[in-house]
This record gives sequence, structure tokens and C-alpha cells, in this order.
Amino acid sequence: WEVSWGGSLGFWDCQSVDAPGGLVKSLWCKFSRAVLFDTTQNSWHGLPEPLTCPEDQYRQSLATYYLTDPPPDVNSRGKALFAPTKSQEGDSEVLELIRKRAKVETAASVYKK
Repeated sequence: WEVSWGGSLGFWDCQSVDAPGGLVKSLWCKFSRAVLFDTTQNSWHGLPEPLTCPEDQYRQSLATYYLTDPPPDVNSRGKALFAPTKSQEGDSEVLELIRKRAKVETAASVYKK
């Protein structure tokens, strides 16, 4: 995987459950790398820049989750919350997609079957 193709795993400041803060750390895609972190109500992570790899190349990852019952003082949320990129912030279609993906009742409607 070439660095110029993008695809790094980014971690953003997590002071809010509504939106990520600034990018704190970006980890380059490296063969056989493992990254372990807590996924909480506000563990903002994802791809900080678009992929620019050739059509015959793919960014592959494997995610495994160990689930436990949440502590009693935590707000429940059934689905992951996504945030728009700077260029998507005013895009009503993207914002509607994010809204649908965040709700248990509507999430399945946005995925191909």
C-alpha cells in the first residue's frame, strides 16, 4: 500500500458526542498492523482523506468487537454516528444518509441488499 493512496486510520478529538474535534493522530496503512482502541459513545475514528489508489488495489481491514453491557450512567445509542467531511457539511443528501444510518429503525434502508 502506497502512502500517496491515502487510507490512513485517523483519530479525532472526542470532547463531544455530536461531532468530532480536530484530527489528533493518523496511522498509515501497514501490512499486518493491529490497532486496538475503545469504541465508546465518542471515539471518533475513520479515514481522514479520500482513497486515491488504483482501481485494482483495495484497502482491506478487519474489525473485531468485544461487547459488554454498558455502564448504567451511559446514554444508549443503537448505531454508530457518522460525521460529514468539511466538503459534505452543507450537502442535504449526505446529512440525510448520516441521520438514517444513526438510527436502528432506518439504518438497514441505506444498505444494498
